[in-house]
Amino acid sequence: MPSSTSAPILTADAVRTGPSLPCGPTKIMAQHQQEASLVAELRRNDTENQTRHALPPRDANVVAQADPPPTDSLDLLNNIHRGPWLEIHGNLVSYVLHSLGLRDGSSDEILQLSQQWAEWDDLTSLANYRFVLLDSSQELTSRALFSKALLRLSGECGLHPTCFTLTGVEKLGQQVAGGGFGDIWKGSVGGQTVAVKSLRQFAKEDVKASLKKLGREATIWRQLSHPNLLPFFGLYMLDNRLSLISPWMENGDLKHFLSSASPDEDRVSLMADVAMGLEYLHSQNVVHGDLKTPNILVTPSGRACITDFGLSTIVDELTLKLTLSSRSCREGTVRFQAPELLKNESSNHYGSDVYAFGCVSYEILTGKVPFFELANDAAIMFKVVYEGVRPSRLGMISMDLWLLLEDCWHQQADKRPTTSAISQRLSKQLIGGNINQSAPDWDDTYSARFRRSIQGWPLFPSVSEANELKDQGHKALAAKGYDKAIDLFSQAIALDPTDHVLFSNRSAAHSGKRQWEDALKDAEQCIALNPLWSEGFARKCAALHGAWRHDEAIVAYEEGLKLEDSPAFRKGLEEVQGAKAFGDDEANAGEFGKLFSDPNLLGKLAANPRTQKHLADPSFKQMASRPIPTMQDPRMVDVLSVLMGIDMQRFTRPEGSDEMLSSISTSSPPPASSPPPPAASSSKPPPESTPAPPAEDTEMPEADDEEAQVKKEAEAAKKAGSEAYRKREFEEAATQFSKAWDLWPKDITFLTNLGAVYFEQGQYDKAIEKCEKAVEEGRSLRVDFKLIGKAYGRIGSSFQKKGDFASAIKYFQKSLTEHRTPDILNKLRDVEHILNKLRDVERIKAEEEKQAYINPEKSATAREEGNVQFKAGHFASAVQSYTESIKRDPSDARGYSNRAAAHMKLAALPQALEDINDAIKTDPNFTKAYIRKSSILFAMRDYTQAIEAAQEAREHNPQNKHTREISEQERKCQQALLSQREEETLELAMRDPQVAQIMNDPVMQQILQQAQTNPRALQDHMKNPVVRQKIQKLVNAGIIRTG
Repeated sequence: MPSSTSAPILTADAVRTGPSLPCGPTKIMAQHQQEASLVAELRRNDTENQTRHALPPRDANVVAQADPPPTDSLDLLNNIHRGPWLEIHGNLVSYVLHSLGLRDGSSDEILQLSQQWAEWDDLTSLANYRFVLLDSSQELTSRALFSKALLRLSGECGLHPTCFTLTGVEKLGQQVAGGGFGDIWKGSVGGQTVAVKSLRQFAKEDVKASLKKLGREATIWRQLSHPNLLPFFGLYMLDNRLSLISPWMENGDLKHFLSSASPDEDRVSLMADVAMGLEYLHSQNVVHGDLKTPNILVTPSGRACITDFGLSTIVDELTLKLTLSSRSCREGTVRFQAPELLKNESSNHYGSDVYAFGCVSYEILTGKVPFFELANDAAIMFKVVYEGVRPSRLGMISMDLWLLLEDCWHQQADKRPTTSAISQRLSKQLIGGNINQSAPDWDDTYSARFRRSIQGWPLFPSVSEANELKDQGHKALAAKGYDKAIDLFSQAIALDPTDHVLFSNRSAAHSGKRQWEDALKDAEQCIALNPLWSEGFARKCAALHGAWRHDEAIVAYEEGLKLEDSPAFRKGLEEVQGAKAFGDDEANAGEFGKLFSDPNLLGKLAANPRTQKHLADPSFKQMASRPIPTMQDPRMVDVLSVLMGIDMQRFTRPEGSDEMLSSISTSSPPPASSPPPPAASSSKPPPESTPAPPAEDTEMPEADDEEAQVKKEAEAAKKAGSEAYRKREFEEAATQFSKAWDLWPKDITFLTNLGAVYFEQGQYDKAIEKCEKAVEEGRSLRVDFKLIGKAYGRIGSSFQKKGDFASAIKYFQKSLTEHRTPDILNKLRDVEHILNKLRDVERIKAEEEKQAYINPEKSATAREEGNVQFKAGHFASAVQSYTESIKRDPSDARGYSNRAAAHMKLAALPQALEDINDAIKTDPNFTKAYIRKSSILFAMRDYTQAIEAAQEAREHNPQNKHTREISEQERKCQQALLSQREEETLELAMRDPQVAQIMNDPVMQQILQQAQTNPRALQDHMKNPVVRQKIQKLVNAGIIRTG
């Protein structure tokens, strides 16, 4: 434990109330001394917190030497884990803390950012904040960690930093190219020609999934900057399709360039360009995942640059198993993919890129694609995976370059050269020994300068400043300071005009001022920026509803329901449909006027806090008394809220606000005789503080005093109970704790203390009952998790005293889940140790009894009795006799086999199959057991397994005694397979895990597809023993039919 003079611990309260984190790492590093103590404690107690945070286990010796963590450290972990935005995306902070124990030198940054992220109330702001840090800080030591977290946010939530978004992009002409996932268009923005890549959306594809794919690619691409990587300009919504914007390359891709290149083209330089681009990617912990010549473009100066990062992943350089996605070969190009990817044995790895680089280099040098002599993917996969074949050498490839390609194609990924080593070897092949002497087409700031030139953006977006203004706007909006909120949100929009949340919040502020048209404009702009965000439609609905444009509001609500079928939207739709019945037209004027003709109208308004203040204005009283008052006055919205019971301001609050509308009173209206508000001079209205408040409000201070007095009495009773408990006067203690709970049923410590009294008295059932009630009440009261954990711990102790160790373990684990304490942890370990000892004793005792019961002679007698009963048709009695025979001699397989036969007669096929498997396990050469197994599987209509069991019987029939019986069983199974419909055959066969695995094997899929058009090819493939075994399995399953 750190001494009292060590660096101060940063507590959870300090995190929640501390200042905003700056964009760069300078101030973060300045706080290193303050955080060092906390980081050490978090590392030391990694294992102690792994239940809550899913952290990997640590070395047992290190854990044993660790001191208990300080309370502040545990509180910090609990508070970070339960941050408000984590309800939407609960794994990111845990992911950061997971990485905290995996690397050194960056813990202070990780910790500080984890604390700050727990305060964000929307994920878009979080994405912006993370990217500003990545974009502006070259000193950030944990760049890969933050990149992975940002990538996960984009991939799982479909979000991307709004600083990616461009405006004013125009499409020029028709589509110019297309790939497996997207279409390429030529476009223009700011007078510069650009390429527009739009993700292709099929009829059955979810639009949200499309946004996730492109958002993920943009998140990776935006972080990369190198002369041999195509720059990324931004994102643009074109024709309702999210598009990636990048420079237009007139030379096209490398494949097109090579087809028209002269024989004297410096092809080794192109290889070197690709190698340097790949070397940079790997230095940034990025695996490309789909390197091929169509994904490499040629710049105006003739240099190669890599593009298309749709299948790329960010990996942890120390733990490559933590890649964020695993790509199958079906999402790449087979000719360029490494064997481990074709076999689905691992995710994309640096070595997989190196293998693809070798294939790209082969095409650069020869002008031919790898495996040009093979026409289909199935043949390539078979050759690469099962025969280890690589592309064949052609005469134009020098020996030095061929050796390099062979190294790149090594069967084991970790034996392939690094990209740095490849660049060094290529430099020796170039004139002068240096790579790429020509000036690059762009530098690291090229993309930023482009965005700045067309939109006046700063080099790095001021997202952090915009977020600070947004936070201030939230507070002003919550305090009903609508003018101030509008001004703050407007300033934030000027800094970040692509943040849809800012427009949403400013719409809420306009709605608060009853400026419905302005609110509607902002809501529509929010929807334009993010058409999949339901809150934008909520703002639009509120504006249309407030403006009494009911038909349009109904349409908006219906659109919102398509995105999010939530109770809020359904309730809003019902309210606007109800409000439509009280329109301003003559037909409904009478119904609408009934609301204002109520003789108790003024009494209702005086009884409600929201409308009470308006009655001080005589003009308002006069207006409200009209049969049909004017709706232009914004105060009438409050009146309608009270009279109609509709929350007219549900959508005028900032994002994440849990403010409740107090003006919608559920109490009955005051009687007609309620005192009217005081008279006021017509010339000068009195101040709002002069009206006499309703009688119910004047009583509130007394109620508060009475409540405080009751709570004080309850605390006194608790204190008296604690004194009695210490004196072991348990009856008196129970009485006092019960009294305290009866007086103040809002403090569950009264119940847990009462449970402690019953525990000391040995009344464990009562102790459990009171503590379970404490948990139930605590959940409803939202008490501290420590109190819930304490109640669970006491329940576990009670079960331990009762000898119910399994239940004790269950509740101790629940207690640790709520709040980890060394005391409960030690109790859990003690109970687990005791329970394991008891189970060991029971197991030894049962084994001794089992061995003492064995008697082969009595086993034979019981089996004969079972045979007699079986022949007589008494199958249930036969099962009992065979069971006794098995107990007397479990090494005799005949008992299991005979009981299986009896189970078959009773139609208990699963039990029969279990028994026959035990018989085979006991005696693997028992031929009749295999035949009986085939019969059981046949009865279960699992004809594939039945055939295999018959084949096994033939293999275990050395003297051919049962050949005829086996042949008959095989014939019967084959006939049953042929009589099935193809759909039934496939459905039943796919229940077999081995068949399902074969059918999902990409190599076997290609082989089967090829066999449909060329049956002879199947015979060629069967020359390989592995493939022949798999095909025989499919033949037995009836999927492949012969003859």
